[in-house]
Amino acid sequence: MKLNKKNLIWSLSYIILLGEIFSVSSNELVNYVDPFIGTKGGRTYPGASVPFGMTSWTPYTKPKVVCGTQPYDYNDLKIYSFRGSHFPSGSAMHDYGCVNIMPVKGIPGVNPEQRASYFKHENESASPGYYSVYLDNYNIRAEITATLHSGFLRFEYPETNDAYLFFDVDPEEGWVPDTPPSYVKIIPDKNEVVGYNTNNFVGYFYAKINKKIGSYGIWYDDKIINGKKKIELRKKCGVFIKFSTNQNEIVLVKIGTSFISIDQAKKNLEDEIKDWDFENIRNTTKELWNEHLKKIEVEGGTEEQKTIFYTALYHCMLVPRIFTENGKYFSAFDYQVHKTNGFVYYNDFSLWDTFRALHPLMTIIEPDRQKDMIKSLISMYEEGGWIPKWPNPFYTNCMIGSHGDTVIIDSYLKGIKDFDTEKAYEGIRKNAFQEGTLESNFQGRLGIDDYIKLGYVPVDGKIQGGTSMTLEYAYQDYCIAQFAKTLNKNDDYEYFIKRAVNYKNVFDQTTGYMRGRKTDGSWYEPFVLIGEQGSEGFIESNRWQYNFFVPHDIKGLIKLNGGTEKFIEKLNMLFELKQYIHSNEPCHNFIFLYNYVGMPWITQEKVRWVLDVYYSTGPAGLCGDDDCGQMSAWYVFNAIGFYPVCPGQPIYHFGSPIFRKITVNLNNGKKFVIEPENVSKENKYIQTVELNGKQYEKTWFYHSEIINGSKFKLKMGPIPNKKWGSSPEFYPPSLSD
Repeated sequence: MKLNKKNLIWSLSYIILLGEIFSVSSNELVNYVDPFIGTKGGRTYPGASVPFGMTSWTPYTKPKVVCGTQPYDYNDLKIYSFRGSHFPSGSAMHDYGCVNIMPVKGIPGVNPEQRASYFKHENESASPGYYSVYLDNYNIRAEITATLHSGFLRFEYPETNDAYLFFDVDPEEGWVPDTPPSYVKIIPDKNEVVGYNTNNFVGYFYAKINKKIGSYGIWYDDKIINGKKKIELRKKCGVFIKFSTNQNEIVLVKIGTSFISIDQAKKNLEDEIKDWDFENIRNTTKELWNEHLKKIEVEGGTEEQKTIFYTALYHCMLVPRIFTENGKYFSAFDYQVHKTNGFVYYNDFSLWDTFRALHPLMTIIEPDRQKDMIKSLISMYEEGGWIPKWPNPFYTNCMIGSHGDTVIIDSYLKGIKDFDTEKAYEGIRKNAFQEGTLESNFQGRLGIDDYIKLGYVPVDGKIQGGTSMTLEYAYQDYCIAQFAKTLNKNDDYEYFIKRAVNYKNVFDQTTGYMRGRKTDGSWYEPFVLIGEQGSEGFIESNRWQYNFFVPHDIKGLIKLNGGTEKFIEKLNMLFELKQYIHSNEPCHNFIFLYNYVGMPWITQEKVRWVLDVYYSTGPAGLCGDDDCGQMSAWYVFNAIGFYPVCPGQPIYHFGSPIFRKITVNLNNGKKFVIEPENVSKENKYIQTVELNGKQYEKTWFYHSEIINGSKFKLKMGPIPNKKWGSSPEFYPPSLSD
């Protein structure tokens, strides 16, 4: 970098900022969070937001909106704007209803591609609720912080008579039917810019600028029209304002967002950012993150491990996002505004991913929030006719199964019951019998008619993924059976518990593996031990990544495989053949299956292997898409020593913790504590366990032990204790019990 006066000022400011970060007290856990982790390959982004905030504010490094592309990629070289985004962190889904702001000196071109600026990562910083970068092309420093529905941007300009602010909307990918074109309007006498973006879903905004608006205009395509105040188009367009600045002059922009109206966006802003004190909002948001991160406090471990851990916990608190605005929300399922009547409405649920660990984590550290998430799923059922499987923000047919059901049931069995259980059961049962149609914009359990008739979803019809579907449906039927039992629906319990063993119908005894099956009962040919991803009716996997997906009945699966020795041999092969793929979710509980065969030390060994190999600091610190926090939730659970192998059973399996003390601060005022004595990189094997001072031999424990505020003391060592947890009486429970 050329060392001119401006760059020298920027460098000194950055050094001061770093000094502030590293001089703060150790209890500020935000200092362990690195929002850049996962920005190279994990689809995360270093935006500013509050926990579960409706809108995130992020640098936008893409020239156009494309489904499945995160707003920011660490490999990119340019920033096109700063974006009020609704992209679900770590996913491959839609962004929607966005607004883009870009400060510029001079106009090198009209559209965002022409006025993008180069930037350097060494001139970039991020922490929870804050982002800062230096725009090389314009010598402008940009900073962002956020509140629940609003963003606050601070731009430091050089001396110029050609300072600009562009406000863009980008409905290139599509729009919700029967909505007007995107719209942006300047109100010069009030220093305001308002509008809405109809890209995928309508998002409204109201912006206030602390700089007097002088010149202004609109742009679209490569055209610019000075003096015009508003524009309405179904393509990328926007407005700009022009002004003069002195050297290092600060221009502030605060923006309220809404899914209801421009007026509501204005109210959201006025409620949340009442003045022009950027640092106050930044510090308030920082403290909010500190309080949320303190829900789990760890001691010991390396600085790197703490950074990975608290960044993972941070990623777990980004989505689902809050949709509630002043006690009401706009539903993407019936296009009506609804009152919440005392609960907070959420959207953007990556349920096929997050039922495994993210939502079980919420039942521990955010039970009240989890309750509201369940109420949100039930509201979606009431408004749209189905409990969704991946709302973004309306029905999508992404992935398979109906794991919204799983999330509701797992929460209920863990004591979160303050919701309409009969309405929930009605929706869950509907998913188990009716497929839905494309006309209803929802297809839940595809192939459910064949599944009911044949006991499996065949692979020779129009439906792709029948083998995976069969395995997931059997597991979901087990969960429904547990729910039915607690609600005294005994006939339904008997029916669904029989369907829960349908996994056996896609197990081929002649090969000893799960296998695609045709309508006439014959097996898919040819049989290939390691097939391509998606072959034989497997979704996002081959047979190895689904061969052990029977979380509710591992003992039954062991028997199906010919007994314990053959099962262990096959489980070992999974790892020897390098078919354990941690970057995709179906494998996430396989390591814990050694607990079912009296070999918990192998579980402990492999947990540490995954923690060490598949997670790290730096932009490439995630081995795959974070999937709305699921990949991160796996790390959070296993770093503190346990994992929910089978949501729908209120139990957890021991793994191998990495910290010397873990304290979970519960909402009921109690503390759940794990103390792994002598824990280290070498001392990864559990020698003995005590629960509240008494010897404990099981490799698993109930959710109630957490909620009651128990204390586990683990003695760790470098050599496996092959006696602990090895007796069948201490194995985790299965349906076959």
